[in-house]
This record gives sequence, structure tokens and C-alpha cells, in this order.
Amino acid sequence: MALLFNMNISYLTKLCYQNNNYQHTPRSICNNEYLYIKGVCPQINGAYTGAISTSMLKSIGVKWALAGHSERREIFGETDDYINAQCVKIIDEGMSVMLCIGESLAEFEQDLAGSVCAVQLKKGLKGIKKEDLDRVAIAYEPVWAIGKFVSSKERLST
Repeated sequence: MALLFNMNISYLTKLCYQNNNYQHTPRSICNNEYLYIKGVCPQINGAYTGAISTSMLKSIGVKWALAGHSERREIFGETDDYINAQCVKIIDEGMSVMLCIGESLAEFEQDLAGSVCAVQLKKGLKGIKKEDLDRVAIAYEPVWAIGKFVSSKERLST
């Protein structure tokens, strides 16, 4: 699996656009640095208003895409199966994926973090070939800590 410590990720966006009159378009960024997309649609054909496909992203040079972010799981109801479809499609397109895993506050308080993350990891990587794991990074992001600046040590002491 890829380690982010060795990477230069400089631009994280939810939307790509093409503007030939602007010097810092995603294409110009991709030629020199990593353009990292927050979400993709695993389907290629059909009407998916507001979604962006992996083939569209690849066509402008995107190298990395995010899957499984806790807010996407919670707010948009993205399931482990949908997240897996994203991961598989991203890898199939020759890009790399960062799979986000993490437990909720209730799961943390019930000491279920390890088992929740293990299930998310197993389901998220289902169908990814061993030889493709060097294009996978795992981000552990416990839902209860996002935007709250609370460490697990602080949480356990309360």
C-alpha cells in the first residue's frame, strides 16, 4: 500500500473544471503535482447528475481519488458496497485510491473501533488484486474526531 508520507499531494478538490484561460487549471496542476479528487461515481454510462466518472477524471490527469470519507458515508448514505465499487473503478482506470475508514463515537465508546475498521477495510478492498495494493492508501479518520480536535486519549479520559 502507498504511504502518503512519500507523496506530494498539493490540491484536494471536489470538482474538476477545464478553463483554458486560467493558468492553474487542473490539467496544469496535474502535469506538475498531484490532483486528488474527493469523490467519484463508479458508473460510467447513464444519467448521474452531479457525479463525475473515473474516466472523466483520468482524461484530465487525475492520479488519486478518495473513497469512503465518513461524511459521504453518513450524509449521502454511501455503503461499503458502493465504496468498494468506487475503489475498484478507480484502480481499474489506472489511478490510485485513498480508502477512508473509521468508527463512530458510539462504536468507539463500545470499543468496536478495530472490528469496524477491519470490516470497512475488507469490504472496501474486495476485488482489488494484490499487485494493485501499491496504489491504495488507507486513511484512518474516526468520525467522532473530525473537526473536533479531540484525541482518543482525551476522549478516553472523559
